[in-house]
Formats: sequence, C-alpha cells, structure tokens
Amino acid sequence: MERAGYGYSEDSNQSRDVMEVLSETRQALSQANLSGPFIIISHSMASLESLAWQEKYPDEVKALIGLDWALPSSYEDLKNNQALLTVAFWSSKIGLLRYFPESFYIKNPTLIESERKQYKNLAYKQLMSQAMLHESQTVKENAKKVPSRINQKIPTLLLVSNGQDTSFSQSEWQRYAEKFASEQSNVKVIYMDAPHDLYHYQSDAIVSRIKEFLENN
Repeated sequence: MERAGYGYSEDSNQSRDVMEVLSETRQALSQANLSGPFIIISHSMASLESLAWQEKYPDEVKALIGLDWALPSSYEDLKNNQALLTVAFWSSKIGLLRYFPESFYIKNPTLIESERKQYKNLAYKQLMSQAMLHESQTVKENAKKVPSRINQKIPTLLLVSNGQDTSFSQSEWQRYAEKFASEQSNVKVIYMDAPHDLYHYQSDAIVSRIKEFLENN
C-alpha cells in the first residue's frame, strides 16, 4: 500500500489527519477485496497510522513491524523546518531534482538498472508531493492523537536504525524505542547499524528478522 502522494499513488490535497489517512488505506484494501487480519509493516511517520489502526480496529491487525518508526514521543522534540519543506516541494514541482546526482535520492546500491530507472522516475514524479507536505505540517498534531501503547494481543517488532538522517543522535533516537517498548512484553526491539531508510541498506537482514519474528509469534 502506498499512501496518497507516495510512489504510484495519486497526489491529494485532502486532510492528512491520521484518521483520514487510515480511512483511505482501509477503503483501498476493501476495494481490492483484501480482508484482515493484516501483518502491517510500516516505516517512519507511518507509525502513527499503524498505532491508530491497532487501537481502533485491533481485530484487523495480526502483527506490527516497525521499520525505524518515528514514535509519537519523538515528535514532541522534533523541530520542523517548514520553510525547507516548502522549498523541497517547489523544487520537486518544477523539476530541479533532475540536476541532482542519483546518490541524492537513490540510496540502495543493490538495485539493478531497471529498478534504478523506476526509482528515478518515481523521484522525479513526486519527491515531495502536496500530500507529503501536508503530512509534514500536521504530523505533530497527529502524534498527539495516537496511543503510545500497543494492544497486548498484537506482537510487535521494532527494527531501529542508528539515527542517521533523523535529526537525532543515535542514543536519542534509540532511547525513544527503548522507552516505548519498556513494560510492553509484546514489543521486541532490534537495533540495526544503518540509516533511517534502513531497508535500502540491510534488506536481507530485515527480511530474515521479520520471518524469524513471525515464525515465533
């Protein structure tokens, strides 16, 4: 699933309230005739939608896998640079990305040529979409609307990066996960020595960790 404004999904100027985003996701799954319970694998700020989902519709969630989740508590300390986000949006809109080296937006060195071309086209299409901009502008409010605890019946695995590319130090970033998981016996944390988009750097290890976790839960 790709939220509005990501990947091949159309952009959106609609509200990016976390419950609206969750509603769109569930509607898309319904229209595709896919029914739960689901194993939800999400990255970064998509943690907020996942947390809302497991609270509001626990019977639809079989397990949660967090790929370097940006946890609600981290947004209390996050300093948003709205001016920079706006510049990124308009730079994407007018095509300035084409003048940047590929290494700026293609982080995974293992991609084959056809995959690199596909990734490049998607980046040119909407590196910073309207929906992404709206999400970034509302993320602090959204973080206040979701729980910081997970239903005890839902096994949860958090794969946590070294904090690179998050604006936090490694110790700060990993402390959010440590605190979140404390006193939640159904939440397992694994620290990985990779930047925030860790699936670009340690994809095989991530797949292995997820398979092992699901087999044991």
